[in-house]
Amino acid sequence: MADMKQRKAELRKEYYISDDEEEKSTERKKITTKKVTSKRCDDRCDEDCKPDIQTHFCVKLTFEQELIDLQPPIAGQFQPASNTIGNRDHIRGRLEIEFGHDLSKFRYTLWVFNATRPDNQIISAHLHVGTAGVNGPVVVTLFPLPGGLPRNVNGVLVKCKTVTNSGIVHYDGGGNADLQINTVASLYQAIIQGRIYTNVHSTLNPGGIIRGQVLAKC
Repeated sequence: MADMKQRKAELRKEYYISDDEEEKSTERKKITTKKVTSKRCDDRCDEDCKPDIQTHFCVKLTFEQELIDLQPPIAGQFQPASNTIGNRDHIRGRLEIEFGHDLSKFRYTLWVFNATRPDNQIISAHLHVGTAGVNGPVVVTLFPLPGGLPRNVNGVLVKCKTVTNSGIVHYDGGGNADLQINTVASLYQAIIQGRIYTNVHSTLNPGGIIRGQVLAKC
């Protein structure tokens, strides 16, 4: 201990460090340490502290991804819409979904373009369970909203709509409990697994005019 004190005194003398300067340096260290240690993440996750999960997803909606019943019909079998009827209006669309960090809700905006003919209005849009090339049941209604009617559109169809657990249509997972969807959090997991697609329906194409798988990027 004596040697340490002696060495400290020698250093102070060598670099002309006064007692006053040493006290100021110590105070500066305390302030710096306080700034560093007071910055921490909490469960609320503010702008400077975000969770390490993917929260934004989007869907590129095209006619070519649709599946139509075979003609003549064969139960449970479908073919690409591009093999059957044309999309003469060149209808297309896009869906963007943003989940809350606690996965208790999500917001979405849905665009549909070129659906302007009076005899081919947009009648509904949903999120369905199903991988690419497979049809499945509805788990969320995106359009129409309560009280809404079919409409023509060339742009935003639904803007910044929030969906909570009450907006999820329960899916039993086909008997597999691990695949059930009954909350926003379980919907999120299904999206991560590639099991959710969007389908937009029109007057002339009630089975679907444009479709797309929910992905992290369009």
